[in-house]
Amino acid sequence: MADYRISPNEIVDTVEKVLKDYEKDVVGKAVKKETKKAMKELVRVTKATAPVGRRKKHYKENIKSKKYLDKDSATGLSYGEVWYVDGSDYRLTHLLEHGHQLRNGKRSRAFKFVEKACNEVEKNYIKSLTEAIENGK
Repeated sequence: MADYRISPNEIVDTVEKVLKDYEKDVVGKAVKKETKKAMKELVRVTKATAPVGRRKKHYKENIKSKKYLDKDSATGLSYGEVWYVDGSDYRLTHLLEHGHQLRNGKRSRAFKFVEKACNEVEKNYIKSLTEAIENGK
């Protein structure tokens, strides 16, 4: 019978390596998959709820998302996407979300369509991400 002796330091290093590999493989894939799905949903919801004014080109047609971070790191944030409004309409986002001063001295209505959509999508994102990590998918 062979005598295998492993020092406690080697056990700690081995377990740490296995956990990092698991995090990189399972958690990284789950974060990427669920983030993409949540961002598509956020774009869909904000396009559906964005206010439409009297302009010829609609603001909601320019709502988009794109990937801004994609690393293969085992620690920290490894994947991210950003929601944005393309073209010159990006300036309207703050005004529509928070309202603004009108020429007659009154204040315009704040639509809060981005905030509502983010809150709705965030709940589902956290739930689905937790499930994906727990199930190892």
